[in-house]
Amino acid sequence: MSKQYRVGCTGLDEYGRGLCKFNNKIFAVPYFLKGEKGNIELVHGKEVSARLTLVDQASPDRVEPGCDVYEKCGGCSLMHMKYEAQLRFKQDMVEGLFPEEKKAGLIENIISMENPFFYRHKIYATIQRGQKGEIKTGIYEDGSHRVVTPKECRIQNREANKIIRSIAKIMKQTNTPPYNEDRKSGVLRHAYIRVAKGTGEIMVVLVTGSLDFKARKIFVSELTKAFKGISTIIWNINTAKTGMVLGKSNDVLFGKGYIEEELCGKKFI
Repeated sequence: MSKQYRVGCTGLDEYGRGLCKFNNKIFAVPYFLKGEKGNIELVHGKEVSARLTLVDQASPDRVEPGCDVYEKCGGCSLMHMKYEAQLRFKQDMVEGLFPEEKKAGLIENIISMENPFFYRHKIYATIQRGQKGEIKTGIYEDGSHRVVTPKECRIQNREANKIIRSIAKIMKQTNTPPYNEDRKSGVLRHAYIRVAKGTGEIMVVLVTGSLDFKARKIFVSELTKAFKGISTIIWNINTAKTGMVLGKSNDVLFGKGYIEEELCGKKFI
């Protein structure tokens, strides 16, 4: 077991990581909140960093994240903090960047959300083969190229979460393998979903790393049967070894190829 060091958190950096001083060095420790005390262990890599192992004096702003992959997934970093505390943290960040504007009273308060969950309407899910051969759909683990699959992402639209799970199920049923960019084998690479809140229309983009997508008609049939909100499905082809999700080639498999959103009485395509 690595040696543990007891420290206190004195503040947060711009990423929401807790700041603590040890051996005359300041460490930025993920998931540590201001005013808390606990244990860290040192992680030796290119640079020495610190990892939080225990919090025994918790901040009143600490909450349970409610996500089964929170400390692995690279998608969120403040879900262990109460929403009201997140707003204060972000307000302080903005005011710190613009001190003169703050002094002049030009910075307004952040407008909060009624429900800070399941709001994200544009979702990218990476598709990957797991170590046990299972199909994994989700977001890359922080600092890695490994996909983590939450039971239900708490910031993504709930219907989009269901569609992603359905895509994985159809892949298994049709024996459609995930694409492996190192081996240049397999088929499905990403799923990109856009949900229009005002109109309820949903776009699904199936991104393949191959020109061979034999099961595409089955995907269209199964998805449109299960999700009445889907108004268009697009097949996008991305064969490049790149971090970009979408390629340049598109083929509309269902619907008009775009969705409409309504905002302030105006419609947008």
